Amino acid sequence: MPVMDLIITKAQYSFFKITQEQLVKASWSSIPFFFLSKTDREISVLAEASVFSDCLACESGWRAFYVSGVIPFEACGVLSSLLKPLAEQKVSILAMSTFDTDWVFFKEPHLSIVESSLSKAGFTISYELRQT
Repeated sequence: MPVMDLIITKAQYSFFKITQEQLVKASWSSIPFFFLSKTDREISVLAEASVFSDCLACESGWRAFYVSGVIPFEACGVLSSLLKPLAEQKVSILAMSTFDTDWVFFKEPHLSIVESSLSKAGFTISYELRQT
């Protein structure tokens, strides 16, 4: 697999469990960054930390990195190559994908472990200059 460039974001994120009413009332177009998932049992949103002040549950303190550029749908093992070094260091993650790339979220206290583990694994790491 070719060397991948990873971008660590500046923002801090939270993982929210919200109600159906909050889903309907949220002003989604004004939220600059979020991942939304809905099942028959729950509605979850991963977004910048200040998005929902009142929710059913919240897990805060997440940071993120993403793969720079577009990952072809035919590419195999991308997440596996990113996650193996982190699993070896016992770093818990949340993985999300967009149409173009993969995002990995990890707890803020693990930032230096994430940086060193991925660097040692051969990834190039840089830092986002702006908020997401």
